[in-house]
Amino acid sequence: MGSSFDVVTSVHDLSPGRVLGQMAKKQTIEKSKPEGMNKRTLFAHKRNSTGTEGVSPINVGGKIRAKRKSLGMTIEDISLKTGLSIGHISQIERDITSPTLNVLQMIASVLVVNISYFFSDLQDSVNENRYITRLKDRKFLNFSSGFKETQVNTSAVSNLQVLCSTFEPGAAVDEAYSHEGEECGLVVSGTFEIEIDGESFVLAEGDGFSFPSDKPHSYRNPGDAPAVVVWAMTPPSY
Repeated sequence: MGSSFDVVTSVHDLSPGRVLGQMAKKQTIEKSKPEGMNKRTLFAHKRNSTGTEGVSPINVGGKIRAKRKSLGMTIEDISLKTGLSIGHISQIERDITSPTLNVLQMIASVLVVNISYFFSDLQDSVNENRYITRLKDRKFLNFSSGFKETQVNTSAVSNLQVLCSTFEPGAAVDEAYSHEGEECGLVVSGTFEIEIDGESFVLAEGDGFSFPSDKPHSYRNPGDAPAVVVWAMTPPSY
């Protein structure tokens, strides 16, 4: 007959004190596990870590609005230069909706900044020194196409940008884009598909890639678990 407790070896093992002690021990162990997880699912949970635990989101809408106003531009000006609707830009500025990567690049271009500008909170908050980035100081951008991006390095290295991207299952940047420089990356976990200059490659955990950034490229997560990718690019024109 199965039992929730240790096997007893004598009648003394059935004392109320011992039984209550074993019950308390069992409850403590169960509470230490995430809800609904056994050993197998707990291991899977660790393997499916998205890489943004403990990282705060960036108020990208507020940064766009502040930069736009500092340049004396209106939402209408941004709309005319990007082709985006006034309503869509307004929703992004109020953080009602998140932009796609391509939309954020379009807006950044009009504001005469690159995407690294939106990580400036990270650079301002690094008090320890110029060379270390603590987890608590990192911020992430949340894109509507299903992925998050956080900058790893500080502003001390101005010619290099290191990013950690998390792609939810099905997340994609379908529209190929290009820019100056070079980039490389490593798939930390999950499955990652990248298309470079019209050629598609499916990568698994531990696979790496590198290519000239002026080659049109796009990417997606074709798997059923989050994919985490660490990128490095120079110069940080992204």
